[in-house]
Amino acid sequence: MPAAVLAAVRRYEFKPTDGPERNYGQFEIEGHTVRFRIDYYDPSLEWGSEDPADAAATVRVMTIMLPCDD
Repeated sequence: MPAAVLAAVRRYEFKPTDGPERNYGQFEIEGHTVRFRIDYYDPSLEWGSEDPADAAATVRVMTIMLPCDD
């Protein structure tokens, strides 16, 4: 199932109703609800990035979880 989840995250398409940030998503796979979130950190991974759009100044970290992990 892990490979199927990663494939589903890669295929995920944000909807206009998701808002401008687009750092969170949810989908169903094999009867399970799966959520993911993308956080944007500075290169040292200590603080939030000052400019998440700047790839040179930002490290993106994705968390994938089931709702029972909240």
